[in-house]
Amino acid sequence: MQLTPLIEHIDGLIDRTDDQKNKLKNIPFLKIDKMLVQTISNYKNGLLIIHDSLTDSLTRKAVILSKIETRAGDFLTPDQVIYNIYQALVSSAYSTAEHFNGSVALLVESGIPWELYYWLLEIPQSFGINKPIVFRQGIRFVTQTFYEEIAKPLAPLIEIAKDPNVQGSLIQISPVDLLKKHPIDDGYIITCIRSEADNPAMWPILCHEMFETVDKDLGCLGQSLMDQFKTYVKTQVAVMPLINDEKLANENWLLEILMDFLAINSFGPMYARSLLEYCQRSPYYPTPEHPEMCYRIYSAYLYLTAPTKSQSDIFSICQQVAKEQIQPEVTRYEDEGNLDSEKERVLTQLFQLMVKFSRTIKTPTFVHRLDNYIAESQTSAITLKDLIRKKEALDPEGKQKFIQFKDPLLSFDRIKNTIFNFGISLAIDPNILLNVVIANLDEYNKETHYEVIVDSIKKWKIKSVWDSSIDVINK
Repeated sequence: MQLTPLIEHIDGLIDRTDDQKNKLKNIPFLKIDKMLVQTISNYKNGLLIIHDSLTDSLTRKAVILSKIETRAGDFLTPDQVIYNIYQALVSSAYSTAEHFNGSVALLVESGIPWELYYWLLEIPQSFGINKPIVFRQGIRFVTQTFYEEIAKPLAPLIEIAKDPNVQGSLIQISPVDLLKKHPIDDGYIITCIRSEADNPAMWPILCHEMFETVDKDLGCLGQSLMDQFKTYVKTQVAVMPLINDEKLANENWLLEILMDFLAINSFGPMYARSLLEYCQRSPYYPTPEHPEMCYRIYSAYLYLTAPTKSQSDIFSICQQVAKEQIQPEVTRYEDEGNLDSEKERVLTQLFQLMVKFSRTIKTPTFVHRLDNYIAESQTSAITLKDLIRKKEALDPEGKQKFIQFKDPLLSFDRIKNTIFNFGISLAIDPNILLNVVIANLDEYNKETHYEVIVDSIKKWKIKSVWDSSIDVINK
């Protein structure tokens, strides 16, 4: 049979997924390991769907068709049936199988620090979403469900298995639901540009992708972030502001700008710098799915010009640095006629609506993160020994309790000097840390500072787990 070499090749790819799973033993984080194992199992099930459809449904259907006389009065062999009728489908099956194989390899050897998972998963978890979300390298930033990535390309093969019989033939083949036999679990795959996977300046863009994941997941329940925003807008204005005359394109453009706003509101001012750098490196023309770059940049610029109060100098310095970097680009858009007063008015109205809308959803903002950092920190004059002697360290019987060690409150310059001059990692919120890092990107050296930044995220996670454990123990 013509399909035998292909089927044998797919058998080899299926075995290779198990080999890739074994490589995960080197990952030191159990939660990430479980998510990746589940994702690889989904790809393996995708390969099994291809295998079963080719070996059973398609092959048997070809045999039946070979017994039916053609209009010319001839009979085709099963191989000829496959070549003449299903050549495109078989070719697609091969390409899809190879894509799955490559995707598994990109997951296991992603080049993306495992520590990023713990930082970025905070966003969907704040919405109560705990499905697997994994990262891989690719050619552009994009978010897909497991269904979109794995099941959707297999639809023609799945349909043949569901309806394998040939009209007019007495030979019957039992239909098979391959998605029930080899289920694809829910979850998400976020693709990061290959050359940017280990570039901290591009990591904030992943916050945008995380909010897209939230939007997709809540959308399954009919309450996507975009749906919630549209509902909220109706309570504020008569008509949704238009940045594109086509209804569907307008909604797609609004979605991108909404995701940018939620990302900058969560990550902080330096998201604007990352967005500008991303747009400059990967320039694109507007499409029905993606808005003008100038719309996205101007919307981020509005965040930088909005008055915000914080007891820390971190926000004000980062806001000023980002504004100085973005403003020349905004001026250029205005001078070249890409942004006129009417477009700026509509984008400003949208921004104001998004600010109000953001208060209705439960996800930490950068200002809240700074406030929590200030509240949880002690002055540097308090030592660990002093802290242990405080009354709060004793239970009602006067015995020692486990306590949380409070790090001293660090200013923008102290964080900068600790990372860049002394090479010491800090256990502080990665959003705060990365804003300071990106604001001083001209001093960043990958060989010197990359591991310090990644280790800081690891320390922050360990500290967060320790603090949560202490809260439970002391109850």
